[in-house]
This record gives sequence, C-alpha cells and structure tokens, in this order.
Amino acid sequence: MRRFILSAILGFVLASSHSALGFDGSRQGFVLGLGAGLGGVHNDLAIGTEKKFAVKSDFLIGYGVSNQFAIHYTHKNLLYDSDGELLGSAIVGVGFTYFTTEKAPATFITGVIGSHLISPVSFKDVEELTTGFGIGIGVGREVSKHWVVGIDVFWGRAKSDSNIFGSNLFGFGAHVSYLFY
Repeated sequence: MRRFILSAILGFVLASSHSALGFDGSRQGFVLGLGAGLGGVHNDLAIGTEKKFAVKSDFLIGYGVSNQFAIHYTHKNLLYDSDGELLGSAIVGVGFTYFTTEKAPATFITGVIGSHLISPVSFKDVEELTTGFGIGIGVGREVSKHWVVGIDVFWGRAKSDSNIFGSNLFGFGAHVSYLFY
C-alpha cells in the first residue's frame, strides 16, 4: 500500500510538471532537489555531549517564484552512530533559496525554519521520536545547470522527558545535489 501511494504521488508530480512549468530548464516553476554529502553533529544530549561524523542527505520540493528565488519544503538529515545505535537528526520545514543570477553558474543562499527531529533509524517505538524547533542556513554554487555544491549549518532543540534523545544539536555538512527544474 505504501509503495502504491508513493508511486501515485510521483506519477502525479511528473504528470503535472508541464502545467506547473516543471522540467523546462528554467528555475521558475516546479523545483525538486536531491543531494547527499558528509557532515558532523555536536549534540548536547540529556546524558552527555556527542561529537560525531555524519552522513548527510538533502531533499527539497517546491516552486520557483522566479529564476532567482524559490520557496520549498526542505528536509535536511544527518545520520550518525550514537553508541552503537544509528540516529537520524533532521531539520524539516519551509525553506527558501536565492540565486545571485538567473542562469548557472550562480552562487546561492538558502534557509529553512521548521521542526528538529531526532529518532533512532529503527523506528521500533514511536515514543522514541523527539521533536522541537529548528533553523538552518547554507550557501553554495550551482556549478553547472542542475548541479549544486553547498554547505549548511543548522541548529535544533528537541526535548522529551520520555527518552535520552532530548538535545540541543548543532549540525553542519557539505553536499552535492541535483536540482530538477
């Protein structure tokens, strides 16, 4: 069922992309971004401080208001090992991207404001999900049409009395992304 729903959503997005001005080579209209990279976390947990290496992923989907400005849903995630348990720490929310020129190559600034989520990747127990407030900012360069390299920093505060994952998190990362537009 879950696979069917995801396939239906992807099919809808692809079918409607022409009418949403998507995939026409212009940043104005539909925008989808996928990226991966490396980073780190400084996590002040309830039981102590962690400084860990992390694998970073980026996802955005939204609308380019112009060839220089886009508003989007953003999900920036860091996966790292915490004493043998794989944790995911993410900032999800409303984001923006501003490009300095209308065409690649272009420098950009990006930001996100929303929720900070921390959870073991196993998702065995919903009570292990910890949420709070998060913000992030990044800079980068669209080095050629569609290809982006960037660096991000973000801060989040997630708190819960039911587990040890309540924290103040400072995360950073570098990524390579591909923007579909």
